[in-house]
Amino acid sequence: MSDWPSIAKSSQEQAVAAWVNHLNALRLDALFEKLKDHGDNLADALATVDVALRTIDLEVVARNRGGDKGMHGFIAEVAEVGVSNARARIAGDDVPYAWVNDNGPVDLLRRGVEIQQKFVAAGGRLGLGAISAHLDKYPDFVRNGGKYQVPADHYELIRRLHDMPPAEAGKLAAASGEGPSYKDWQRVQDFFGTNGVSIDSVEASRLTTRTFSEGRTARRSSARSTASGRRAGPSVRRHCSRREHRSARGRRRQSSQEP
Repeated sequence: MSDWPSIAKSSQEQAVAAWVNHLNALRLDALFEKLKDHGDNLADALATVDVALRTIDLEVVARNRGGDKGMHGFIAEVAEVGVSNARARIAGDDVPYAWVNDNGPVDLLRRGVEIQQKFVAAGGRLGLGAISAHLDKYPDFVRNGGKYQVPADHYELIRRLHDMPPAEAGKLAAASGEGPSYKDWQRVQDFFGTNGVSIDSVEASRLTTRTFSEGRTARRSSARSTASGRRAGPSVRRHCSRREHRSARGRRRQSSQEP
């Protein structure tokens, strides 16, 4: 009878251990299930990226959509769709974006929200001039819930200048140099003050100006290499032909001199 407390304690410890093992087993099962789902999600994400790359290659580059000055804009639209949808797939969510691709007022659709992208690097206006031109053509775009999407670095600067008080803006440089100028601040303030557009109607892309600038440089380099190869082609063939002719003539001379 004196061993009863120790027996009870041992049984209790065994029961606790059994429950701990059971819970650990459940955790492992859940972990393996999540890893399996993650693998499937990753495969879906990679497939989404592949679709975007094929679309860029076949629908934009092969057709020279927009030419040298405008092609980067079409590539940015498809890339935004591909990157955003791939991120959603990794998380196990439905894809949020669709590429409209009809040269109309809307470039992208995100769960019913109409989006117009403005990837404009030239002019130093952060794409605001292009947005104003779009608004002149489609004045109801924002009122109907539309959004303007600009490169992430442009948006960061637009937001900073939009929120900057006049006293701080007065300390900015008079002309553009390193960083924004007072003129840049005035341009941002004038845009939001006169167009009836809220800062909330502008959003950041997942891409930056550097992204499409590097892409444009690569396309130009590729085009130069292709053109150079085409120009060099006939010359190289003529050179090889002359060299082969001299070699054959030398072999015939050597053959005639042999005893």
